[in-house]
Amino acid sequence: MTYRHPDLLERVPVAAGTPIQDGRMVAVSRTSLPADLANALEANKCLTARIRQLEKRLSSQLGESVWSESGLGAPVDIDQLQRRINLLEENSPREPDVLAVALLGLQRRT
Repeated sequence: MTYRHPDLLERVPVAAGTPIQDGRMVAVSRTSLPADLANALEANKCLTARIRQLEKRLSSQLGESVWSESGLGAPVDIDQLQRRINLLEENSPREPDVLAVALLGLQRRT
C-alpha cells in the first residue's frame, strides 16, 4: 500500500537500485509492486465476498432462531408434517391413502 504513503513511495527507487544483502531472498522492484498490489486487491475482493456470504448466513440463522423462539411460527413438528403433506401432494396427487394418513397424523398433533 505504498501508493498511499508518499514517503514510502520515494524509497522504492532507492530500494530497487540497492543490491540484495546477504540473507535476503527477494528484492523489491517497480514491476513487483503493481503485481503485489493487484494480488492484494484481488484477495480483498475474495474476502469481502466471503464476509457477505457469512453475514447473509448468520442473518438467516438468527432470523429463523428468533422466529421459532417468538412463537409466531407453527411448532416444528406441525411445520414438518405440513411440508411432508405438500411434498406428497406434489409427487403423488393420485394416492389419497398416503395423504389421508399424513393428514390424520397432523390432526392428531394439533
